[in-house]
Amino acid sequence: MINGSPKYPALLLIMLSLGGCSTGDRTPAPDSYLVTKQLGPESPLDAEGRAWVERTLAELTVREMAGQVTMLFTPGNYLSVESDAFEKDVRGIESGAGGFYMMGGLPLARTVKLNALQSHAKIPLLSIGWGLGKQFLAARRDRWMLGGGTDIPSAMAYGAIGDPSAVREAGRIIGLESRATGVNFIDDDGGGNVLTNLANSLQSRTYGDDPELSGRLEAAYIEGVHDAGILAYVGFFPGFSDCATDPHVTLPVSRNDRERFYTIDFVPFRHAIRAGVDVVMTSHFATPGLTGSDTLPATFSAEITRILREDLGFKGLLITDDLSMGGISNTYTKEEAVIKAFKAGNDLLLGVYTITAGDAIAEAVESGEISRERLVASVRRILEAKARLGLHKNRYASLDDVNKVVGRRAHQRAADDAADRSIVLLRDRKNLVPLSAPSDLRVLSITFERDYNEIAGNRFNAELRQYVNSVDAERVSPTSDSSIYDELHQRALDADRVVLSVYIRLDVEKSVEMSDDFVRFVRQLEKDGRDVVVISFAKLTILDTFPNLETFMLAWSGQPVMQRAAARALVGVIPISARLPLSLPPHHKRGDGLDRQVSLSPDR
Repeated sequence: MINGSPKYPALLLIMLSLGGCSTGDRTPAPDSYLVTKQLGPESPLDAEGRAWVERTLAELTVREMAGQVTMLFTPGNYLSVESDAFEKDVRGIESGAGGFYMMGGLPLARTVKLNALQSHAKIPLLSIGWGLGKQFLAARRDRWMLGGGTDIPSAMAYGAIGDPSAVREAGRIIGLESRATGVNFIDDDGGGNVLTNLANSLQSRTYGDDPELSGRLEAAYIEGVHDAGILAYVGFFPGFSDCATDPHVTLPVSRNDRERFYTIDFVPFRHAIRAGVDVVMTSHFATPGLTGSDTLPATFSAEITRILREDLGFKGLLITDDLSMGGISNTYTKEEAVIKAFKAGNDLLLGVYTITAGDAIAEAVESGEISRERLVASVRRILEAKARLGLHKNRYASLDDVNKVVGRRAHQRAADDAADRSIVLLRDRKNLVPLSAPSDLRVLSITFERDYNEIAGNRFNAELRQYVNSVDAERVSPTSDSSIYDELHQRALDADRVVLSVYIRLDVEKSVEMSDDFVRFVRQLEKDGRDVVVISFAKLTILDTFPNLETFMLAWSGQPVMQRAAARALVGVIPISARLPLSLPPHHKRGDGLDRQVSLSPDR
């Protein structure tokens, strides 16, 4: 029991035992998910929704309203309702939390957990989540991030395709699968940003460096999410394009001037707002070109909010990025962060604990530091978003619907098609791609990645073996002993083709690069004149190290869906037609890429 109340375990037991039944307050069957009403912050509420918002507002105390602006964080993993972790989440909900941000989790575990948490809330919870399809994140040490949904390619892959209809379908699939598990609020993972700095840790989260194309694709993604009947948000305002450090660790500084922000960074946000995006996320980086300060996070700037509300005309919810990130927590206490973020104009505060955050905001209202009207305005926007989702009528997801929607064959086919269309062949001076008579070749396939990423190379080599009879596979990492490269050199001399797959990507661990031993090995292969194909599954700056590569392919991320596509492109089972969605100076410009036709039947 929690807080001595006997009703919750009984309620959960009833709710979960009926999870597979057809009841009046359950989410409808998958095929009826497609919505006919317009989402977006400027769409009118029906009379019932308006009445619920006004009635709820009138009933809330200042402390309860203060709780509504907080968004707790919880992983999507399984938890017993009689565990300490679950009971901590419940204490946050019972103190009035407006919702949860949920990362990862297997579909049924996520759904059961969200339903259980919803049962404790006086007001239905907003539940934000990453798409279940981000299975590649399971390669991280945080095993709870394992997902079981459709393996959707990264944003950069869709930038290489350049087709808004493909992005819209991706948004629809992510929205449908997320909604089936109880999530009603989906992020864009950074697609609202234009990549202008190759040291940016967001790299694969963006569509590229073309502001207009990024904007059109972001708008299409939002339309797809709305097609699924849930809310969409775009981040990270006012634009993370020029930042090189990671706000998880420290406070980045963008040196863009005001004109550059308005003509480049704001372009995708304008498209998103016109498409009816429901929520915009501010982020923890300084923008002296807009605020005059290189120490003030955008999250805490009233000027950033003014630009968004007045200059760009955004009417929806404004949410912070996680306030526990190093870009904030290195300088500010939790209470300071909460008050500064809310006073700057944010409606929802992410990554705070409701009890302490709600108390801090309520005390600021009662002391006059924050006006009651300001708090009411945010809570009204929050309640209106919940009403648009119909949460006042039904807050639960049907367990019956999860395996009917999540990971459907049609969804994975769409993801596979997008991955196939996204491969860019940037160089092929010796015409090695597609492999000629692959079944007769001896191929040495070398995967370079950090040790903990267990999925790197697995799907690529498995797919390659479907068409190549002799595949000698090996994995190396930045910590591999130098002696392995002497052995690999001999194996390379015995092979007809050498395929080098590089998986390391720029993230919080930016110090990890291709090891000196690996670099010397590749350069020796070049000197030997071996037939080498290099495939990057994330890293964009490989040509800075190997400017003379003769055959170079880009596959954007290490997800299984991208590994399969890269192997199929290499052997000629699928055509290659995508184009580079950003410039890689001084080596290649945006739009570069070679075409290749199908040369091998999938059935061999």
